Amino acid sequence: WCDTKQTWDVDNVYKVSLDDTVEKKADSDHWAEATAEQVLALFKERGYNAKHVVI
Repeated sequence: WCDTKQTWDVDNVYKVSLDDTVEKKADSDHWAEATAEQVLALFKERGYNAKHVVI
């Protein structure tokens, strides 16, 4: 559900944990990989409450 892999080269040097990605405050080359289940679990764990989420 993300087409960015078609528009940039994946470099594992910049791969970080999902938690680190959520803590990002500015644009960077860092990225994380997650399943829908992992994203949902993270939202629940952090108490996010939204009607919808845009990824």
